[in-house]
Amino acid sequence: MVALVAFSWPMGNTGTPFLGPGLWLAGSLLVGALLVAIFRRWQRQETRVSASDELAHFRRLYERGQLSEEEFKRLRAVLSDELRRSLNLPDKANTPPATPDVPPEKTDPPETGIKPG
Repeated sequence: MVALVAFSWPMGNTGTPFLGPGLWLAGSLLVGALLVAIFRRWQRQETRVSASDELAHFRRLYERGQLSEEEFKRLRAVLSDELRRSLNLPDKANTPPATPDVPPEKTDPPETGIKPG
């Protein structure tokens, strides 16, 4: 009976009755691991929603009256911080106050002691 099992595998008679089934098992485990990895990568890509899309969704809910003003302001604060991080913008708290675009006053050049001419 062992001879029948050994000859029935595609490997033929290699002298070890467990080589053929072992290779099939190892191959099927590798294929299964590959399928799991592909599925997990696909699942992570499907669930990714941008902060701007979420903010637009919550704005629609607020406009319909399904969110209170306080809830919307809290959500907007959280999502705006997330948007700033994703766009690499500085935090609102750490940003210096904006200064108006006023040209600098003209000043005379420093006295060098060199006279023209």
